[in-house]
Amino acid sequence: MRALIASMNAAAASLQTRLAACQSSPGTCGLTTAQQSAAQSLVQSTASLSSSLATLYGTSTAAGLVLIPLDSSAIQGVIAARVESVRDQ
Repeated sequence: MRALIASMNAAAASLQTRLAACQSSPGTCGLTTAQQSAAQSLVQSTASLSSSLATLYGTSTAAGLVLIPLDSSAIQGVIAARVESVRDQ
């Protein structure tokens, strides 16, 4: 899970860098305003999900919760579906 969290953070940071470049040089960006808006929304939802996962499962620098959902539990299924939803955007 820690690798997933790190990957999500890296992807969000990379996309945020691209969006900042678009805002500073719109003519060379290649993204429409609507695409930029959707990308910014994705950055925000990815950051929110990553933060929630880090709180639940922990990171290399912070412990997670003592009790986490079982792999076969309904709650873990919801978490997996949310991760897939962000991945598929």
